[in-house]
Amino acid sequence: MKTYTFLITLFFCSLIFAQKSAFTGCENPKGRGMKTICKSKNFPALFSEYMYDVVRNYKNVPQGRANLKFVITAKGEMSQLSYSNTNNEAFAKLALTILQNIQQDFKQYKIFFIPIREKETNQPINFTYEFPIYYSTE
Repeated sequence: MKTYTFLITLFFCSLIFAQKSAFTGCENPKGRGMKTICKSKNFPALFSEYMYDVVRNYKNVPQGRANLKFVITAKGEMSQLSYSNTNNEAFAKLALTILQNIQQDFKQYKIFFIPIREKETNQPINFTYEFPIYYSTE
């Protein structure tokens, strides 16, 4: 029987991201989607939850790896979603679709990131966040 292995190698990224970019707006989560978002400790954990739902509900999920990237704007919104460094285009497109679903849920539930601030001026800035994602069945 196949066991599903889902790995997100995010040692460096998740440490920085968890400390600098928390979610806001989760005081009274209503609905399954909002509760899933709000219980996540950091963005990689959130992405993992969404990916798990896809793996659980669909057969023939493509295997592969890709780097996902998005910008956290100075207003705390997600924008410019993309992928790179993939070994399977079908997997990368699936992973990007999951990221787009997260972005839509953020808009729907009015969830934002705490914007990253420049050290010297303490002004909010656009911040590019990139993380690798791997999925394989073995």
